[in-house]
Amino acid sequence: MDEELEFEWIENYHKGQLSLDERQAFLDRQQADTAFAGKVRSYREIMDGIAYYGKQQPFAETIRGWEQEIKTQAGAGTLTANQTNTADNTVPDKKIVPLYRSYVYWAAAAVLILIVGSVLLLRPTPTETLALYETYYKPYPDVFNPSVRGESSTSTTSTREKAFAAYRAGRYEEALQLFHALTGDNRQEQDNIRLYLGNCYLALDSLDAAGKAFLSIGADSHIASQAKWYLAMTYLKAGTADRAKSVLHTLVDEGGSYADRAREILQKIE
Repeated sequence: MDEELEFEWIENYHKGQLSLDERQAFLDRQQADTAFAGKVRSYREIMDGIAYYGKQQPFAETIRGWEQEIKTQAGAGTLTANQTNTADNTVPDKKIVPLYRSYVYWAAAAVLILIVGSVLLLRPTPTETLALYETYYKPYPDVFNPSVRGESSTSTTSTREKAFAAYRAGRYEEALQLFHALTGDNRQEQDNIRLYLGNCYLALDSLDAAGKAFLSIGADSHIASQAKWYLAMTYLKAGTADRAKSVLHTLVDEGGSYADRAREILQKIE
């Protein structure tokens, strides 16, 4: 089959414009011909890329402009060839098939490769974000330990003190179990426990659990800024720079004790 007609066949299949018989013939060919199956897969990947990046208006308009320009040029080329054949009967009249469809999509593929490549080159690597995490992360201190406030000794306080003792000593698995045993008498204490649970999970590389713990602390909490800072640390350790940047920008905008450190990190990853 002619390459352009083959491309048009693939295009019509993905647009759902084939009859039942044509669709079955297409699937049979795809199963039997590995080279053809590769073309089908490449077309789908290109179109998925165009669909994603095509949401950006300039890129979509560029693709449409290419297609219109090539259609015009192909039409002019066909007209010129037919006029030549009419004037000179020694040259047989041949049908010239414009190759604008395949040209447009393969050109788009090249552009997509450049776009994706540039994004990947500019985006911080997981190694770089991990280095930032190791530079800026320090476990949150045990400022909420009731023993510091001179509270009376109770069974609940004893469990809390054991939790903080394990936390200070870096025994995070033990501290995690003890913090989980605490319920908190009010929302403030519950948020405090969540903050330390998140730090334990973060130290133990349970990053999903750490993120959930920090996210469970509301924006109106007395430790909302602390939760955001350690959420950013979690994202840095996980290598998800975009999420980290979003949280860090929020900290910068809010001001406060974490704003300067957040700004420093942003200067290194943007």
